[in-house]
Amino acid sequence: MQKSSFFNSFYFRITIIALLCAGISGKASAEGLLPLNPMMRYLPILLYWAVSVITHRMILNAQKGRPAQFINTFIGTQALKMFLHMIVMVTVAMVNETAAVPFIASYAILYLIFTVTEVISLMPLVRKKD
Repeated sequence: MQKSSFFNSFYFRITIIALLCAGISGKASAEGLLPLNPMMRYLPILLYWAVSVITHRMILNAQKGRPAQFINTFIGTQALKMFLHMIVMVTVAMVNETAAVPFIASYAILYLIFTVTEVISLMPLVRKKD
């Protein structure tokens, strides 16, 4: 397996996606479409970025072992990510009820974007084994 350049790597793509999400979030807030304070707009993006980088690294390390270990690690990290993000959504909704709906909507969109990006980046690893 040859090393890809940084600009073609998952880490570069996920960083660009996080920056794009931050820009879109800032623009939506400026237009009045996303009535959240800056911490509730940008901290979730940072959390998604960090969790995606960590779980991707865990999955890549598991890929070096046997195929069942790769599958178990992938399913386990996805379940842990979903559980962590659900805890964050519920906690924020309980603490700040007035911002719950826009926060949960934007958080769900971020979850979709980051999860799809991670799965797409792992597809070549799975296809290569066939």
